[in-house]
Amino acid sequence: MRFASRWTLGIAVVCLALGAHVGAQEVDTRGLKVVSVVEGLVEPKAFDFLPDGDILVLERGGRVVRVRDGAVAAVVGRLRVAEEGERGGLGLAVSPNFASDSYVYVHYSSRRGQNFRDNRVTRFRLAGNRLRSPRRLMTFPSNAASAGKVQNGGALRFAPDGALLGLVGSLRLDDSGLEQNGPGPTSGAGGIFRIAPDGSIPADNPLANSSVPGLARWFAIGVRDGSGLAIDGATGAPWFTDQGPAAYDELNHATPGMNGGWVLIAGPDARDARYDDNGMTPSDAADLPQVEGVTYRDPALS
Repeated sequence: MRFASRWTLGIAVVCLALGAHVGAQEVDTRGLKVVSVVEGLVEPKAFDFLPDGDILVLERGGRVVRVRDGAVAAVVGRLRVAEEGERGGLGLAVSPNFASDSYVYVHYSSRRGQNFRDNRVTRFRLAGNRLRSPRRLMTFPSNAASAGKVQNGGALRFAPDGALLGLVGSLRLDDSGLEQNGPGPTSGAGGIFRIAPDGSIPADNPLANSSVPGLARWFAIGVRDGSGLAIDGATGAPWFTDQGPAAYDELNHATPGMNGGWVLIAGPDARDARYDDNGMTPSDAADLPQVEGVTYRDPALS
């Protein structure tokens, strides 16, 4: 569905005050300030800044625009995206070395003809006001007939060490990181990946040497569906949101090898949340597949 109303891209500063106990978490919004930066966008999904202060904005429909002085200055790309459900443009990140390499990274749901093809991360070169030289770095599995229309995730961010982090939803597959009946093949979705700018897997990835096939590219697993990913300016650590089912949206501090608990656990482990996906049966961290280098972590706020 494409909305006809005008959208506003804003920058928000939020001060969070978390209670000392899980049952008393609070959010203090008195420090919240919203500043309108640009209007007239159509379902903006992601944005990042160029070195000159211009903003690249990715819209859900696949349009990538360059914003300057509060207005759209140019359309730099039109990606062929599938838009069923929550598919479409998902994430965008500008290379930290843009001044020398001109790279822009985009996560989106691609299509062939009128049909969905896959979710992918593609690297482009921004030449003038045009995205050129596409190179596909990663794809994520999905069944076009059923799974993958929702819970796509998609946010992209560069870490201070130059690695590219990407938040990938579970694509509504049965597992999201590891099979819940024991260590086995991964679903290829439901986590935060960490790759080098050329798409290769860094040797220092937390699970680079895992004996479980498919885990090497993941920084964190057990994620349901997040669209927010940010880097802590003080520590360099990633934080991400994870939208829950009928219970518990989450704000998480991602640590290397983290398991967020999905599909068995949503919200704090001690709360024993029950929902359709876990068969209305409470689970504990001990019920998750136990794999070397992988550790369950409760959300910071839920």
